[in-house]
Amino acid sequence: MIYFIEAVGTDRVKIGSARNVVDEFDKLRRDAPVELKILKVIDGGRHEEKTLHERFAEHRVRLEWFELEPLRPFIEELPTEELRRPWSVKEIREARSTYSQRHKSATTDEERARVKEEWREWSKGELLVEGRPRTPREALLKMFEEH
Repeated sequence: MIYFIEAVGTDRVKIGSARNVVDEFDKLRRDAPVELKILKVIDGGRHEEKTLHERFAEHRVRLEWFELEPLRPFIEELPTEELRRPWSVKEIREARSTYSQRHKSATTDEERARVKEEWREWSKGELLVEGRPRTPREALLKMFEEH
C-alpha cells in the first residue's frame, strides 16, 4: 500500500509504502515532532512509490518528504484504498478453530467448498466486524482509542 501522510502545519507530505499502513503511521506518529494525518492510501508497492517520488522530484524536500500544496490536487483525486488491519494472534487462532470445526461438521462437498471459500476470503483480510468490513477510519479510531 502507498500512503500519503501530512505533517500538519508544515506543508509537507510523506509518500511511502508499507504492508501495514496503520503500524507504519503509528510508528511515524510516535517519532514525529508535529501532528501527522493520513491523507490517502492507495494500492501499490515500492515500484509505484519510486515512480511517484520520481514524478514529484522537483517538490522533494528530503528523502520521502515533499511539498504538500503542489501535490494536494493530485492526492485528492486518487481513489482511496481500504486499509486492512493486522490480525491478533487470538483472532487467528479463533478463526482457525472455527474454520476447522465448521469444515469437520460439513456434511456435503458443496458445504465444505463454501466453508473453504469463506476461509480464503477471511485470510485475505476480508474480516467482517459486526457484519460489515472494517474501514480505514474504524481501524485508525480503534488504534487511537487504545493509546
